[in-house]
Amino acid sequence: MVSRHAVVDVHGVLLGRQRYDASSPGDFIVGLRDAGYLVHIITNSSSVTAADLTSELLAHGVKVCMSEVITMAMVAAYRLSSLGVDEVAVIGSDVLRAELERLVCGLRVTEVGASEVLLVTRDPDLTEETLDCVRRRPPRLIFATCRDTAFADASGVHAGPGITVHQVELAADREATLVGKPDPYVITEYLGLRGNELDTAVVIGDSLTQDAELAKRAGCRVLITGTPGTASCDLPNVSRLDQALDIIRGFE
Repeated sequence: MVSRHAVVDVHGVLLGRQRYDASSPGDFIVGLRDAGYLVHIITNSSSVTAADLTSELLAHGVKVCMSEVITMAMVAAYRLSSLGVDEVAVIGSDVLRAELERLVCGLRVTEVGASEVLLVTRDPDLTEETLDCVRRRPPRLIFATCRDTAFADASGVHAGPGITVHQVELAADREATLVGKPDPYVITEYLGLRGNELDTAVVIGDSLTQDAELAKRAGCRVLITGTPGTASCDLPNVSRLDQALDIIRGFE
């Protein structure tokens, strides 16, 4: 029997739903499981651990296991490991550095300029000195966790990793390889979905440029949750989360 997979965005669908309606994100996840879906909850963030995000979801009434949560630190670690990378420089958070060392056996996380491989994520404290180092010794490979220009949390909207990534790409005079959404790597490689599993998988999110594009590139279905910017899109969409399960059942 083919397993069916649901790839669910964290902030647009679960932790951010109170901005759009009163539907329970916890009930939605339970409903997905009852409908026979394996649930994967994904964030483009690499500055949070799966354990911390699981705790946050539980605090908001979303009952998940840590094994169902995927961060971009985890995906980046998987990608570096699959390429046999044993040394990487990081522009980004201490959480990302610690997660890479924890997840990739023997990986050395070094300073910028000391490795031919560079992983870039959000760094609001990026200095001209670091960029000069990139210019002098441009890495052979650059990976970026995502190109989000902004992200929201409980304290407001903040500049996203895309700003840092763009600065580093200009300094290195080369483009970074994307790790996170909308690149399909997380679905086709990290989750390893193939054939009928891809055909029956569904991406559930609120962004046309991230979630819908992820589904398109991976070759799976998509459901867009209603926000002011997506209510008129021509993809399957709902204005309330409690309407989503009926649409998903219609995919079967």
